[in-house]
Amino acid sequence: MSFSSRHQNEKSACCVAGWSSSLLAGTPQRRDAGVVVQAAAKSWGTSATRGSSASVEDVKKCALITAIKTPYLKSGKIDLQKYGTRVSSYRRIVVVFLFPHFNTMRATARNCLDPRFLVGFFDLCLFVCSFVCFFFFLYYSCSHPLVHNAADALVEQQIAGGVQGLVVGGTTGEGQLMSWDEHIMLIAHTSKIYGDDLLVVGNTGSNSTREAVHATSQGFAVGMDAALQINPYYGKTSRAGLMKHFDAILDFGPTIVYNVPARTTQDIPSEVIFELAKHPNFAGVKECEGNERIRNYANKGVACWSGNDDEAHDAKWDAGAAGVISVTSNVSPKLMKELMLGQKPNPKLRDDLIPLMRWLFKEPNPIGVNTALTMLGCAEPVFRLPYAPYDENTRREGKKIIESIGTEHFVSGGFGGFGGGGGSSSSSSSSSGEKSGGGVRDVNNDEFILLDEW
Repeated sequence: MSFSSRHQNEKSACCVAGWSSSLLAGTPQRRDAGVVVQAAAKSWGTSATRGSSASVEDVKKCALITAIKTPYLKSGKIDLQKYGTRVSSYRRIVVVFLFPHFNTMRATARNCLDPRFLVGFFDLCLFVCSFVCFFFFLYYSCSHPLVHNAADALVEQQIAGGVQGLVVGGTTGEGQLMSWDEHIMLIAHTSKIYGDDLLVVGNTGSNSTREAVHATSQGFAVGMDAALQINPYYGKTSRAGLMKHFDAILDFGPTIVYNVPARTTQDIPSEVIFELAKHPNFAGVKECEGNERIRNYANKGVACWSGNDDEAHDAKWDAGAAGVISVTSNVSPKLMKELMLGQKPNPKLRDDLIPLMRWLFKEPNPIGVNTALTMLGCAEPVFRLPYAPYDENTRREGKKIIESIGTEHFVSGGFGGFGGGGGSSSSSSSSSGEKSGGGVRDVNNDEFILLDEW
């Protein structure tokens, strides 16, 4: 699957990626994200009204979409190394060495007769050296391509496991704990780096129509392929209000409506979904109200993704669902691919995975998957409150379940231990949690970091 038309201006993309990386990694910035997004959209030749590079039909073809977890550094900022940063060495040379000296060279040429020429000459020499280094590293990269952390990053393992799409900043990704700056820039980062490999679905919904409209316009401007939209929660509205809310959003691009009454306390009636389905940008619905509801939609031509992992197999093979938007695929994308994209139903695999799925949802999501990915070495033991890890007994139970299925079927951090301090992940080993290329760590209670500010 390829959605490459968003990459029309590499320079602008690099600039926005650099901004997003520094923002997500915690470097203070003064510019407002909206300004950066608008500049990126203008440079890429995109606008909010232009929408996605993917079509509604592209979205409907995705049977396995991971609601991706967002890993954190110990500072509480987003850990892009463990999330995924496919950046080759030569591009880093361009940005770090060459770009800062273009203005220097131009100024030196203009002021060559200035008494301060020696200072300018020194800068010019530095530029020439950088230019030579660039071509050396470019030549080396073409014959020995270097990709930072490609095998270990969570998103890379989703791609390798056969996942077809990602929901970025959803409940599992803790979008509800992000600022909109973090939220939009993580969508931009994912779209730019992985948009050719995956369908990128940005969770840009809100209980405020104004916020949902603004975030959705920004999300499409920075390259997401589709939006995931929740109905207004807590401050519930009427059926007429629901229609107005979704109508205000659907014009921007392909949209999946998300119905999860357990979180919103308000069910989206089938009549509303059928009415919304008349809009050309309506891709379908992520439905958490059971397979009979999904069967009813599927029989009437409405694409559905199950929002319940434990019901997803039967939703697809019996009820006619398009697929699943999954939490479990964070930890085992290969098995979820086999479950959802196999040639025929696989009730044995479904039954084998049910204990894992029930363990992951023993407490409200994303507590289980956060704990599991920490145990598997794919995330630091860092939780943004109000989420807190499973207790020690529940972690032991999860370890037994994972080992009974086989650790070779699960994602792996591959670092041999937790990362270092607040700046980046490292390969230093944790005193209590050794694993070599696979397995499950025994994480001590005192290793978990619970943050009330970040």
